[in-house]
Amino acid sequence: ATRRPLTVEQIGEQIAGYPAEPMSFRRQFERDKDELRQAGVPLELVTLSEWDEREVGYRIPPELYYLPDPELDPDERAALQFAMDAISLRGLEGSQRSDAGLKLELPPSEAMAPMADVSVSAEVGVLREAISSGQVVRFAYRSATRTVEPHRLDYQNGRWYLTGRDLDKEAIRSFRVDRFDGSVDPGTPGSFEAPTSTRALRLEPWRFGDDPPTAVTLQIDRDHAPVVRDSFGPDAEWTERADGDVEVRCVVSGRRAFRTLVLSMLDHAVIVEPADVRDEFVTYLEGLAR
Repeated sequence: ATRRPLTVEQIGEQIAGYPAEPMSFRRQFERDKDELRQAGVPLELVTLSEWDEREVGYRIPPELYYLPDPELDPDERAALQFAMDAISLRGLEGSQRSDAGLKLELPPSEAMAPMADVSVSAEVGVLREAISSGQVVRFAYRSATRTVEPHRLDYQNGRWYLTGRDLDKEAIRSFRVDRFDGSVDPGTPGSFEAPTSTRALRLEPWRFGDDPPTAVTLQIDRDHAPVVRDSFGPDAEWTERADGDVEVRCVVSGRRAFRTLVLSMLDHAVIVEPADVRDEFVTYLEGLAR
């Protein structure tokens, strides 16, 4: 959010990731405007000169964008502080992260290892421009060369994912960008026209890690199960217990992401088996309590 309107040119200069080619930049900018407005972000168009109505800028009024004081109680503030400490935003200086906490009157906390690191690789920049410019891309992935019409990029749980049409498979596929083997080779601009809307990738991030795949069973409170059922994806196995609670069994290959999922359910879920996953989770909680 900003109180001072920015021109289109200033936005292109100050925000990383936009294509350098003017037409590609403009298409991407228009798409971004539409997405912001669809998300309910109050984007205003402001005339900058009383002599020339064509000289305009854009602004997001802070008073309309930011939430009012949520009046958090001490426990809620502590939980928010933990979340802020657990996430590292690459490109945001530590002092800026501290300032964000001070605005909510959060106490300074000891440094901890980040659980998520939002980063942008060179491949992501190439893919974003390819999406905007309609360029088919080629890259090595799992010992094979893929030729793909890129449709969208998604960032979830510390990873970038590309969704697009695999021309060899003749089907929509998704790829984890950090598993590309080498660089991305973009083709000629205007080679294809991306669909106006591409369904967002549905991820179960605990399935994308490098840990050995392990079947894990969770017990979830009967009242909470309907709320989280969609989070586990279609492959999870659900069983109702005699006491009304439910058990869900799923394959986990990313234990850190799975731990985050369990933490999000607070005291509504417990890990039943296997013992090593349960013990690892208990050890982690004990470390937080120190």
